[in-house]
Parts: sequence; C-alpha cells; structure tokens
Amino acid sequence: MVHDLKIHLEIITKKILSTSYINAKNISALTGCASRLIFLSNLIEYQSKNKEQYKSIIKNDVITMLDYVKNKKTSQTNIDGLAGFGWTLSYLCSRNHLDEDENKLLFELDEHLFQLAREDIENNNFDFFYGAIGYGNYFINRSEANKDCRVYLKKIGNSLLTPKTDLTSTLKKETSDFSLSHGLSSQITFLSQLISMNINVNEFRDRIKIGCEQILSYERSNRLPDAIEEGKSIYSPLRWCHGELGIVSALAFAAKILDDNDINKKAFKVANEIALYRLDTNQKLNSATICHGTLGIAHIFQKWHNNYWKSEEIKQASNYWYIKSNEIMNSKTKYNFLNNEGIYREQQGILYGIEGIGLALISALDSNVKEWESSILLY
Repeated sequence: MVHDLKIHLEIITKKILSTSYINAKNISALTGCASRLIFLSNLIEYQSKNKEQYKSIIKNDVITMLDYVKNKKTSQTNIDGLAGFGWTLSYLCSRNHLDEDENKLLFELDEHLFQLAREDIENNNFDFFYGAIGYGNYFINRSEANKDCRVYLKKIGNSLLTPKTDLTSTLKKETSDFSLSHGLSSQITFLSQLISMNINVNEFRDRIKIGCEQILSYERSNRLPDAIEEGKSIYSPLRWCHGELGIVSALAFAAKILDDNDINKKAFKVANEIALYRLDTNQKLNSATICHGTLGIAHIFQKWHNNYWKSEEIKQASNYWYIKSNEIMNSKTKYNFLNNEGIYREQQGILYGIEGIGLALISALDSNVKEWESSILLY
C-alpha cells in the first residue's frame, strides 16, 4: 500500500502545482487557496529536492494573495478569510519557507484580528471556524515572533473563565456542542495549548479539568455524544469535525498537559471502542478527504497510536482506514469530495480539498511531518 500512497502523492502534487489560483476568492488554508502553501511547505519537509522551486511558488502565491487582500473585500474568519491566511503566513515564516519579516508582514493584522476576537467574545462566539478560538489559533502561531500576542492569548483564554462563557454553563443549555470544530473540545484544546506555552497555568488547569469531566459525564458504553439537544445525546459518525475523533483528541491532549491519568484512561476506552468501527457501519463516508473523509480518520488513529496509546486496536484501525482511503482514491471517486449539492468535485483546502489529501498522504508516509495538524487543532 505504501507504493500506492506514494503514487497518489505524486498525482496530487502535479495537480496542485498545475492549479491556477489567480481568480481564487477564498484565501484561507482550511477551505481556500492558502492550503497550497501549507502543502508545499510540508512537501519541502518530506522531500527537499525541489525546495527552491516550491519556495518560489509560495512567494509568488503570497504576493498574489496580498494584492487580493489589498484590493478586494474578504472574509475575516479562520475558515475562509484573513485569520486563516494570516495563520498561513506565520506558519511559512516560522519554517523559513517564506523569506519575509514576519512581524513587518503581520503586525497590523495582529491588532485587527484581536479587535475582532474581542467582538466575538462579547457575543459569546468561541467557534473555531467563525469565532474567537479561530483568531486565538492565529495568535498561537504568531506568539513566537511577536511576544505581545501572548497578552492577546491570555485575554482570550481569560474570557473563557467568566460567568458568561463558563465552560460548564454551556452544558446547562438545552443544546450543547462538544465538537472540536465548534464546541467545548476546541476550547479545551485551546486552553491546553496555552498551558503548554506557560500562560496562566493554574487558572486554566482547573477550567480544563472541569470541561473534560463535564464531557466525560455523558459517556455511555464507551461512547461520547457530539452534542446534547433537548436533553438527548446526539452521536456523530466518524469525523474530524464532529463526534469522538475530535473530542477524544482534545481529551487526550488535555490529559497529557494536565498529567491526568484518569482523563487519559477514559479517553482511551472511547478511542478503543470507535477503533472497531468500519466503513459499512453507518459512517456515511464517500471521500478520502480530511473532513468527512477516510484519510482524516486514518490520520487521527495514526496520531493516537504514535502520540498517546500503543494500542493494537488503534493501530489496526489506522491501517484499515488507510486501506479504505486507497480504495476510494483508486476508484472513480478519486480525490473528489461529495459537496452539498450532491456532486463529486475536487475542492480546495485542508478540510475538503486535494491539499488536505496531500498533507494526510505526506504524514502517512512520514509521520514526523505533521506540523500542519495545528491548523485543525490536533496536538
């Protein structure tokens, strides 16, 4: 299968290199053209033989996108706009794949995005795609080059401690979201990363532990719901964005940061349970993409096995989903994503696009090339 995956990576690389982004309107990495830059950056790490060529493409793409930002109205959010584009520029600079002064390039954007984060905080919007956690993820990247961003991170983190945004208070609502893309798991992951950066450790430790315990209180038969709606537990098929893959990833990372064996054991039981799931057990998967696709599942199981639990069941699950991904990519579906209109198309972006497929393939072939994962809150 390794041979097949290498061939798919070669095909994907040719497709990405030949794609024109001149008229692209989405400049983010998650769903837009900035994903090509992340892919090429990781391709350099995987095989450096074409490093200068890829860096030249990265530079030209950045120039094109900066020109677009200056002259066109763009979204501001992480999922499809400036926050996602800024995250990409910071990522590239920190890895020396973009020869620019990062602070000169992004200093004004820092203040702008923090003001947007403050507005979202006031509106109790902590969504990773559309809200304050998305801006916070940008500042995590930026904090190495601009230490002032640590202040922004502390303020965003502290906003999760107020009565208005108390992690546990959301559980008292008729509808509660635990997902990594929109809910409590993204907040737990964000705060855990702040602790790893030695930001407000004591206060954030307590809040993370409470959040983890609240999610785990809904565990039944080694399953965790994606959401609570009108008092009922709602479960999700295997996805990065919704359900146990993202939730358990957040719990595992929090347990590691907190050095909490109890949370780790409970997360592991859920991980082992869903490791038994297969494509024909109501998983509703039609593509090999990262989000709503089989490569995202394979990648997360591989990450769990490498970083958290040396479980044979988890290892077998990772192998199974890589095999299924290979079968899909060898079928007429190829690298297409089944969109909301029910049409199979090649998409752009880390989540649903060929760039995301390419990144997952790189990590499948070399699990040490994985820094792109922080774009989707995997640590």
